[in-house]
Amino acid sequence: MAGGDAEVCDALKIRRLDKQAALERRLERAVREGDLPAGTDCAAVAAYVASLQHGMSIEARDGATRETLLAIAQCAVAGWDAMIAASVKPG
Repeated sequence: MAGGDAEVCDALKIRRLDKQAALERRLERAVREGDLPAGTDCAAVAAYVASLQHGMSIEARDGATRETLLAIAQCAVAGWDAMIAASVKPG
């Protein structure tokens, strides 16, 4: 963040990465439990969800309405099955 406090930026980055890692672990559990297909690229899915969340956070900060944020979430959910299918590694 240009002009931001480096210590604060580093702390926020660590928190974001920790949350993404926690989501990846949860997705891996979902694969083990059969809720997601074997071979799902959990790291890629977690990165996608984290990126979506970050983008929505920026939209909210910039004044997006609740309706706009819900529409974004609905678009993401609508493509969930296709995204999971595309993330499955061959083999």
